[in-house]
Formats: sequence, C-alpha cells, structure tokens
Amino acid sequence: MSIILCIWDGWGKSLLKKNYHNAIELANTPYYDEMIKNCPHSYIGASGCHVGLSDGQMGNSEVGHMTIGAGRIILQKLPKINSLIENGNFFELPNFKLLLNRLINESTLSKSNNLFFNKKVLHIIAIMSDGGVHGHINHIIKIASFLSQNNIKIELHLFSDGRDTSPASAIEYALKIEELCYNNHNITIASIMGRYYGMDRDNRHDRTQKAFETISYGNINYSTNHQYTFEKITDYIKNSYNSGIYDEFIIPAARINYNGINKEEDLILCLNYRSDRIRQLLYALINHLGSNNIYTISDTGIDSINSNIILFPEVITDNLGKKISDLGLKQLRIAETEKYAHVTFFLNGGNENPYPNEDRILIPSPKIPYYDMQPEMSAEEITYTLIREMKSKKYHFICVNYANADMVGHTGNLDASIKACEILDKQLGKILKECNNSNYQLILTSDHGNIEEMFNYIENTKCTAHTSNNVPVIYYDNYFYRINQKNTEEYTDENFYDKKNIKIYKNIFNKYFIKNPSSGLSDIAKFIIEIINIKYEL
Repeated sequence: MSIILCIWDGWGKSLLKKNYHNAIELANTPYYDEMIKNCPHSYIGASGCHVGLSDGQMGNSEVGHMTIGAGRIILQKLPKINSLIENGNFFELPNFKLLLNRLINESTLSKSNNLFFNKKVLHIIAIMSDGGVHGHINHIIKIASFLSQNNIKIELHLFSDGRDTSPASAIEYALKIEELCYNNHNITIASIMGRYYGMDRDNRHDRTQKAFETISYGNINYSTNHQYTFEKITDYIKNSYNSGIYDEFIIPAARINYNGINKEEDLILCLNYRSDRIRQLLYALINHLGSNNIYTISDTGIDSINSNIILFPEVITDNLGKKISDLGLKQLRIAETEKYAHVTFFLNGGNENPYPNEDRILIPSPKIPYYDMQPEMSAEEITYTLIREMKSKKYHFICVNYANADMVGHTGNLDASIKACEILDKQLGKILKECNNSNYQLILTSDHGNIEEMFNYIENTKCTAHTSNNVPVIYYDNYFYRINQKNTEEYTDENFYDKKNIKIYKNIFNKYFIKNPSSGLSDIAKFIIEIINIKYEL
C-alpha cells in the first residue's frame, strides 16, 4: 500500500458565522463531504506561529509547503528579516556591507557644500505591500532610510499587490512611500506597476518584458510603445482606479524624468525575499546588466547571483523527501506550472535538485490572462497523470498539488471560485476510485486558506488575499471508510489490504491531529513517515 499526499492549495475552514461568500460551502462537493463524514479528519494550523510566521500573519504557499516538507516549524524569512533590521544586525551582514562599500567608494566630493554624492545609483526593486508573502513595505522604508543616511542615491521600483492585500490598497502604501521620499531627498520613485507584470512566474514573458523595459529604460521605453509616465504615483494609481484597473494589474509606468538604469554605474537590490515570482524579471535584468551588479535580500535559485545574497537561507536537509529517499523508496511530485516549485523546491526544504528515486512531472498551466476565465486550470490533466502513475504501482509516495482554489480565489470572482471547488471535488472522486483499485491511501490537506472567504466584510470589498484560517487534513483508507458506512464486509485478498495495521494508522492520525491541540502543517510529514515505517517494516 502506498500514500498520496494531495494538497488543495488555498482551501481553508472559515470560522465566520455569517459568510455568504464561502465558495466551499456554496459549491456542490459530494466526495469531499463524504470524506469529512466518514474519514478521520481535523483542522490544523497553517498560519502565524504554526508555520514560523508572526502571530496573525496569514500563511502562503511557499511557507506552507516548506513546513509540510520540513516536518517542523522553521522561522520564516519575514520575522527573521524583521528581527535583524530592528536590532541593526541586518546592516552588518557581510554582503550588505559589501554593497554599501561599493556605493560609497565611488562617491565624489561636491565642492559647493562639502557633501558626498555618489556616482552610482542603487535601484531597489520591491513589492509595495504589507501582505508579507513576497516582501514587506517596512523593509523598503527602513533599508532605504539607512542607505539614504549614507548619501546613497536611491531609485525605487515598486510592485503594487492586490492579491495578498485588498485589491485597492496601493494608495495607502504609496502615501507611505511618498512620505519616505519627502523626508529623504535622495530617494525617488522611478517606476510603479502591478505584480501581474513584475512578478509573473508562468513564463508569460510579454508581461516580464514590460516590467523589464520600464525599470531599465524608463520614459524612453521604445519596444513596447507604451508611454505610461507619472509625476506623482498616488495620482497615477487614482487614475488607474478610475479606469477600472486595480492594484494587481496596474500598467507599468515610469517617472516622467526617469531615464533608466546606467549599465556602467548603477546597482540593483531586490527586496522580494520569495524566489518563485521574481526569477523571471531578475533573469532579464541579469542579461541586461550582468550578475555582478545585482543583489538580492534572499536566495532566488539563480546560480549567477548566489554570491550577492544578503541573507543566506537555511537549507532544510532532513526533510520529508530526503527521508523517503533515504529509505530506498520511490516518490513522485506532480503539479502545474503555478505550483510546481512548491511541490519540488519548497517541499524539499529549498533543495533545487531531486533526491535519488524522486521523479517530477510538470503540467503546463493554461495561458490565459486571469484564472477565473478557466477555473478548471489544468486539474483534468493533473488527475489523468496521477491516475496513470497510480496504476503503474511504481511509487511508494506521491505528492500532488491542485492550484485551483488558490489561483481562482485570488481573482475575487465568487462564481468562478465555486466552480473551481466543484472541479476539485470531481477530481477527488476519480482519485478515490483509483485509490481503491490500486491500493493507495490518501491524505488530503491544504497549505493555507483563501477560497473559503471571498469577501471582506470589514472593508466591504472582495477578498483576494489568503486567510489565517486552519486547513483540513483528512485520512482516507477504503477499509475504515467502509466500516464507518456500517459495511462490515472485509477484504479477503491479504495482498490487497494491510488489515492488521489499520487501527494503528488511525491511532497515529489521532495522536498527531485529534489529540494534539496545537497540530499544524508540520505534523503531516511526521504522520507520513511513521506510517511508512510501519507499512514497510523499516
């Protein structure tokens, strides 16, 4: 008997008593409902301290998968960077000091006022948001302020959010950045754009190209022929709203007198600490500027700029994938493009390469502007691939991710989100049938909440962000599923079913998820490994 870990990305459990925008409850999900009724299940922590974030901080896909894979709580980048900045140790990190020295050592003395001004300009690229998933506005403010005190000329290139924050919250953040610039005359805003352009991760290079050209060439952006400029970003954002274009999709624009990056002199510092949504843009910038002049706050998985990382990440070597590999068992990871990095790189604790006996299958995500246009995404193809591999009985462990609930939930489209839930349930029915045929156990869970709350009742607007809700963990085995349905017929084929251990498995589930009041995503790997050790008498 083998195990499938099925992760429904963005599927949480809402605690709101009057939630008229809960796509899960509004959807017709008979297979999911039957599992909740008949299988051991619980709701576990996937945010805040359960995943190494600050209390109240919503979870996200990177943190969720990393915590699942690690089997323990890892202090995540946001609280780690916050702490280092607050105690001043961030500015003493070797590569930050190297960056500062490169900027200062190129300074020239102005004879008129005896002040130092720098030939080099530092271009800071960052998400302008307090969502905390990819970066944080506080990091922009505090790091830029520190550099400004050292007479560094800074140009800011800002991505508006609208996915991990409210769809029209960029004005609030832009006002803080304008205040930063007012108080520090050597800090200016060079460009603004929605994350749709600057943070694409699905190889939509037309979006990345617009972001790259706006940052690199400014108001002399020639190849895309879009002359979007601004004098004041708050005015530009307001005009964008008036045109029906909100934070995530704000069209790239440059300050009216910004002439781009000086390839011979300037340096770049990227403050987005999550790698998957910044790689495409960084690759384009590396091709243009070279790798030596680009610094990143954290690891991006790009080898050519690894030496310029400010805060080197913790690589988690004793993770779920490594343990399964060390046991000599075969494993498989399946996901579509949007979540492929999560079931590979992040689940493996930041290790890019597969372990021995680990195979990976990438299913392309559909090439559409917005996923509410196609809420099924690539779910059918994923299920077809999963069932084909289940039938082969080649693998002892399979991890599969379905992106629908998260990616469609981010659009704020309730009808499309309901459809996404129903599509997932349809896939679940197919998987359960094959679990019975091919003798697989199934663990169904999620990495964070999203689609269960599609409206912000406090702000009276669509909710496109993740939530801090718990997520389900459900353990399916055909034997106790039938027992709970009061069907006492037992399997006669001893090779088909491991009857002697089913009560043990259920007790292990109870230990980690029912009797443990602080259970979270980190307990999933422990549960899987303990079952595997019993199952294969290891």
